[in-house]
Amino acid sequence: MERFISTPSTSCRNSLFPKQMENVMKRNQFLYPIAVSVFLSTCSFSLRAEAAIAGYLYEHSNFRGRRITVQTSTNRQSISYSWRRKISSVRVNPGHVFTLHLKHGSYRIIHKNTNLPKRTNDYFVAVSNGVPMGSDHAKLYAHHFSGNRLTLSHSKRYIPIFPTSSNDNMSSICVRRGQLLTIYEHNYYQGRSRRISGTCVKLNGFWNDRISSCHLGTVKPPPTFRFFRSRGFRGHLLTKYTLTRGWGGDLISKYNDKISSVIVAPGKAITVYRHSRFRGASRVLRGRVNLSGIWNNSISSYKIGVYPNKPIAIVYKHHSGGPLGVIYNGGGATLTSKWNDQISSIKVLRGSIRVYEHAYYRGRSRRLGVGMHRLRGFWNDRISSIR
Repeated sequence: MERFISTPSTSCRNSLFPKQMENVMKRNQFLYPIAVSVFLSTCSFSLRAEAAIAGYLYEHSNFRGRRITVQTSTNRQSISYSWRRKISSVRVNPGHVFTLHLKHGSYRIIHKNTNLPKRTNDYFVAVSNGVPMGSDHAKLYAHHFSGNRLTLSHSKRYIPIFPTSSNDNMSSICVRRGQLLTIYEHNYYQGRSRRISGTCVKLNGFWNDRISSCHLGTVKPPPTFRFFRSRGFRGHLLTKYTLTRGWGGDLISKYNDKISSVIVAPGKAITVYRHSRFRGASRVLRGRVNLSGIWNNSISSYKIGVYPNKPIAIVYKHHSGGPLGVIYNGGGATLTSKWNDQISSIKVLRGSIRVYEHAYYRGRSRRLGVGMHRLRGFWNDRISSIR
C-alpha cells in the first residue's frame, strides 16, 4: 500500500516520536497515517506552549537543577523566598527578553543565556517579561538593552534627528504593549522604515546601527514647512519635519535665493530673512504663501516661530525727501548701488548704528544714536556701508 503522508519534521520526531514506536508503526500500513496525525498535533501543541515561555531560571549554573518558568504573559512575578538566593543561571528563548528585579530596587535585563554571579548582599525578588518601561512608551538602546538610550513618551512622540551620540548607533529596542514605533534609516523620517509593536527586539543585519529618526504610531508628523521653487507651490525644494521652536539656520547654495512659495503647517509659523544668519528684513509666514516683490527668490535664512527683525533705522536720499530704505537689527552690510553714496539723512529708531566711508566697513566711521541726523559736509552722500 502506498503512503501519501510524510513523516514528522526532524525536530518534532526527535522529541515526540521515539524511534522504537516509529518502527512499530511503519510495519502496519493502516495505523501509520493515524499515528503520524496524532504526533503532529501533539508537536504543534508543544511548539505553541514553548512560544508562550520566555525562559527559565535554574537553581545551579550551566542550566542544571530545578527551574522556574517565565511566561511571556508575566507582567511581574514574585520569586518565592526559598528561591531568591538560589538562582544561578538563566536560559532565554530566542526572541525574548525579561528582567530580574533585585531587593534594593535595581534590576538586570536578561537577553541571552547567562550564568549569574554569586551575590552576598543582594538577591532577586521578582521577574518580569520585557524591560522596565516606567512612563515611557519606547526605549532605544545603543547596545543589547544597555548603554546610551533614547526614550519616547506621551509628551515626546517624535525624534526627527537623533543626537550625534545616538545617530546610527542603536542596537536594540523595547516598545510597550499597545504602542507602535516606526524607525527610519535617515533624518526627518526618510529612507527605509520598520515598525515594532509591543515587544523587545535586538536589531540585526541591515538595521543594526542604522536608525536616524523615529516616531510613535504609523503616521509621521506633518511637515513644519515646505519650500518651492516656483509660485503656485510647484517645483519642490525642501521639506522640514522639525517641531522645535527657535530651530533654524542658513539655506545652502542649492536653496539660497531660490524660493518663490511656502507652505507652513496649520498652527505653525516660520520667520524668513533676506540675509544669512537671520539678518536683514524679516517676514513671518503662516499657511500657504506665494512670495512676490522683494521676497520672491530672496530668502537666505529661516527660523521656526515668530522672530521678526525690528527696523533700527530709516535712511533718506534727501533731507526732506521720501525714505530710501530701512536698516534692520543685525542687518548691517555693504550698500548696493541704489544706496551707495546716496544717503543724506538717517533716522535712528533704537540703539545705535555706525556708518562707514567705504564698503566692507573701511575708511572713516561715525556713530549715530537715536534721533534724526541730517548729514552735512563730509558725510553727505559719502556712506558706503552700515553696521
